[in-house]
Amino acid sequence: MLVTASNSARWVLAQKLASHFQVPKQKLNEEFTTESLSAVVSSSTLRDQRDFNHTFFCAGVNNLDVMMLTDYNKLEKSMIAYFFNLGEGMIPPVLNNRYILALHITGTLWLIRRGVSYEGVGGIVVTSSDRKKGYIMEPIKNFLNRNYPRESAD
Repeated sequence: MLVTASNSARWVLAQKLASHFQVPKQKLNEEFTTESLSAVVSSSTLRDQRDFNHTFFCAGVNNLDVMMLTDYNKLEKSMIAYFFNLGEGMIPPVLNNRYILALHITGTLWLIRRGVSYEGVGGIVVTSSDRKKGYIMEPIKNFLNRNYPRESAD
């Protein structure tokens, strides 16, 4: 498995967020590409206009052993955990609860964050044997629909 910082993950993230929050795609693309050469991105537009205050590390993977997603110890030793921790270490600790790894896997953008319980649909929870540490992984669409439902037109 090869995991790398990914411009395609950054681009897909910008497209999905722009579509969901109905903001210009060009605006988010500019924010995500001019912020820095780092794979760590956030959006002042979404933070100011939509109260979406997350910081992402964008990465891609060329293949994935899905069995790893059921074993916390294997996941902790993987390149996915390495990149998760790398990105988390690049942001101020006060933002750690808003940090997400955006991982592009064969056409789907998965969001990975720390957690041990999940009440959504379509996600995966991988926890340590004592259930004190873990990761929650879910497709971006599920994350956005659950946490930031679109406002219905009256």
